Parts: sequence; C-alpha cells; structure tokens
Amino acid sequence: MLILISKTDVDVAPTAGTEDVSAMLSQLVTLQNSVSQIQQEMNQKLDALSSLSEQKQSAAAASKALQQQLNALNKKQAATAESIAGLGLVEERLKQASLSTPQKPNKTRDEDVGGIPVDSDYVVFIVDTSGSMKNIWGRVSQEIVNVLNIHPQVKGFQILNDMGQSMISGYDGQWMPDTPNRRKSVIDLFKRWNAVSNSSPVEGLNTALRKYAKANITTSIYVFGDDYTGS
Repeated sequence: MLILISKTDVDVAPTAGTEDVSAMLSQLVTLQNSVSQIQQEMNQKLDALSSLSEQKQSAAAASKALQQQLNALNKKQAATAESIAGLGLVEERLKQASLSTPQKPNKTRDEDVGGIPVDSDYVVFIVDTSGSMKNIWGRVSQEIVNVLNIHPQVKGFQILNDMGQSMISGYDGQWMPDTPNRRKSVIDLFKRWNAVSNSSPVEGLNTALRKYAKANITTSIYVFGDDYTGS
C-alpha cells in the first residue's frame, strides 16, 4: 500500500530556482566589472611606473652627461692652471733676463743687509756645479748677482766651484778686481760655466781658507748648493 503524505498548507513558489540563478548572474557581472576596473587601474599604475622608470633613466643620463661636463671642466681648469703657472715662470725668467747686470753701485755702503754682514773687502763664492744645479743655473746666476749687489764695492772677489777650481784659471790664487765691466763679464762667463763637481763644498772651503782668507783682510765666503754629499 502506497501512502502519500503531503503538507497542503505550505506554498512552494515554482520560480525560486530562477531567482537564485538571476542573483548569481548579477553577482558575476558585478565581479566581472570589478575585475575590469581593477585591471584598468593596474594598467594605469603600470603606465605611471613605466613613465617614472623612463624619467629615472632620463635623469640618470642627464646626470652622467653633467658629470662628463664637470670632468671636462676640471681637466680644462687644471690645464689652464698649468698654463698660468708656466706663463708665470716664463714671466719670471723674462724679468730676470731684463735685469741690468750689474746695477750701479750705491754711493753709501750698507754694513748689514737682511742679517748678512756686507762689510768685507773681499768675497769668495763657492758654487756647486753638479748636474742638479745646472737645472736651476739661471736662478743660481741671479742669486750671485743679488749677493754682489748687496756689496756695492769690494776690493776683489773670486768664484770657485765646490772642488776648489777657479772659474777663471788666470785668476787662480788671485783676486778678480771689482769694476762694473768686470762684474758683467764675470757673470756672463758664469752663465756658461761647466765644471765637474761632487756636490761637496769641503774642497772649495779648504781652498778658500788656504788661498784667499788672510788674517789681515776681511773676507766673506758664500756657498751655493742644492744638496750635500760626503761626511
């Protein structure tokens, strides 16, 4: 026997399933729209990021170009400074070359110039004639002139190299007389002087003290050198 029991008081809507499907479709469309919007925003941000990356690359390229320009300017500045230094040296040499040698003697004689006694009647120069001194020979010549100029008038002077050899062999053991013409000719000859040297003033000092310095005369001895060898 088949018995069918049914609740006759419950109303079941026949369209319930259709509404569920419609709601799900609506949600799906909404989600798709959200996804599309999110994708669009992502694309916009990617475009902005790409633009920033391009700007960064442009900034890096500009920075590199500026650094290259700065390096070029630094090199140019260094070259300019070197040229200025070279021109200064040339100007100094030209000024030295234009100096009249010797200067006219002063009427009054200074007894002491810059702490150096200049009251001697005779002056001996002992000059290192080694190769290193030849590199600055123009300056050495000018300093000889300067020392002579602070002695407006002496009775005699002598120039030896550090080995004790007289620059003018004819005046070996004698004093060269001090006259304007003699000073000029000696300085001109000194500029062309070439003698072997060991960079030690010992021999020159011995010669100066034995041959030229005497008890009855006042003598000044000046030693010119750029280094010293020996004991």
